[in-house]
Amino acid sequence: MAEQSGQNVEFWREAYDEHGAALFAFLRHRVKNRQDAEDLLQDVFIRVIKTDTELREPSRVKSYLFSTAYNLTINYFRRRKFDDLSSNGDDPNVDPFEQVPDVHRLQPDHEAEWMDLNEHVLTSMEALNERYKTAFQFGVLEGRAYNEIARMTGWTDAQVKVNVHRARKAIIKDLRDRGVLEENQW
Repeated sequence: MAEQSGQNVEFWREAYDEHGAALFAFLRHRVKNRQDAEDLLQDVFIRVIKTDTELREPSRVKSYLFSTAYNLTINYFRRRKFDDLSSNGDDPNVDPFEQVPDVHRLQPDHEAEWMDLNEHVLTSMEALNERYKTAFQFGVLEGRAYNEIARMTGWTDAQVKVNVHRARKAIIKDLRDRGVLEENQW
């Protein structure tokens, strides 16, 4: 049993290394708050590790992680809306129907489109040189501040700005060349 547990820990560590950044970007895009996205990312892995019953197909781990992230995001918004409703419940000036979340924001087909685009972006990243890949990862996917990226990489703030810009430009060009984006998009 201990051997299986050790293998399981390594399996999820590798899953985090491989998919953690994309999951964080997904969560950050959804909740718009870095701290909440970090908390949700941690919750995703806690949940999948606790409920892991030996994935029959390790190739499906990514979809398993993203499905879990999606469900936790829905719970996050439900909890926030409930908190907002209960905190405004005694205020006669607040219309409770205005507190209902935008249903289009949480529709699975929109999430599927976003996840598909995310896959294409990750594929496009593979073609970048290491400098641009790092800049794109930290600046775009993780949403780090330029001065933080400069401290982490040893680049100047100007170098960070240029590298992030060029990486974005290269990703967009690749997505257009592959027909993922139309010319008038981005």
